[in-house]
Amino acid sequence: MPAPVLPKRVLFVIDSLRQGGAERSCQLLALYLQARGWQVQFIIFEGRQAVFRQELELAGVSVEVLGWHNVLYDVLHLKRAVAAFRPDIILCCLLKSAHRTRLIMPFFPHVPMVESLVNTEYAAITGDQLPQQLSRLDWLKMSLTRAVNCLSARCLGQYYHAISQVVADWYLPLFRYKADSVRVISRGRPELIPLSKELRAVIRREYFGVGDEAIVCINVGRHEKQKNQDLLIEVMLKVLDKPTSENVHCVVVGREGSTTDALTNKISASQFSAQIKLLGFRDNVPALLQAADLFIFPSLYEGLGGALIEAFSAALPVIATDIAVLKEVSRGTDGVVFFENNSADDLACQVLELLENRHRWQAMGRANQGLFERQYHAGLIHQQMEQMLMAFIGKEG
Repeated sequence: MPAPVLPKRVLFVIDSLRQGGAERSCQLLALYLQARGWQVQFIIFEGRQAVFRQELELAGVSVEVLGWHNVLYDVLHLKRAVAAFRPDIILCCLLKSAHRTRLIMPFFPHVPMVESLVNTEYAAITGDQLPQQLSRLDWLKMSLTRAVNCLSARCLGQYYHAISQVVADWYLPLFRYKADSVRVISRGRPELIPLSKELRAVIRREYFGVGDEAIVCINVGRHEKQKNQDLLIEVMLKVLDKPTSENVHCVVVGREGSTTDALTNKISASQFSAQIKLLGFRDNVPALLQAADLFIFPSLYEGLGGALIEAFSAALPVIATDIAVLKEVSRGTDGVVFFENNSADDLACQVLELLENRHRWQAMGRANQGLFERQYHAGLIHQQMEQMLMAFIGKEG
């Protein structure tokens, strides 16, 4: 694929560079574009725990931290930063950053703004997801945020990048964008460097506390209600109570959040606390996935499910919630078994069945790895993203 004829300037605007799927995807895309000759800059509003910042700056990508203040202050300083960089295109990601970026766009009429839509942000207030977990005050706050966000998108939004068709369809009635203003491009992940047998054993011993004979079920995700790890722990306690599960272990990898205390207490109060571990944030997730045996993904809703794609790249068999987006991402692969959303009984049934049929795991893992190589390899995704950016620049030009 030929490089752009002239160097282009792309500005990323995102809440932070903390550990997360959206942040990781922006970092990987920025490094790709930088290597392709683009001039790249980041503007973030929160500098704490910016785990992806150092690699960007080592590659020559400038990262400016504005800090959160109030909308007026943030917009004025964002306007100043954009004027100083003079981008050919702006790619913004996550709700608060997108809202502020929309507000400055009337000052830059010839600069296209592309907003990445990465989640079904308002699933909790639509009546079909999590209504029992919201107080009336929370519901009102989210409803107001939704109204303001949708209004500014309808009036000031330009172009959109949705990470799944489910997300694109979700926002269509909310933002009312035109069909030719949105592109659906998944996230990608780099191909993994295979672990040697010796290194795999070391990781299992050091991080999981198990030997080769153990079966390790792994989940990756921050500790939030959306990720539904409470259900996972509940199910694993039932599974571990079976006499045939004495060598089964469960690990959850991901940064702490609103459900951390509840998860910790549930594990501590059980008789199987030695077999269930919360590993917290780790920067070696690909290696941890390759050292595990079975990936379990019980999320209530997702915009894409980037951790699922990482599990595919690690050739893991998967048990996942039967929600539309995970079925979209799985594309009919034989390597994923689905269970009824939020059903502890069905999840327990699927886990026990796979534990009793381990001869299926290798074929399931190969199917998932093949899907990753065909659809989700970072090189392929980044080419599609660059083509999208060039297309939107061409429209404004």
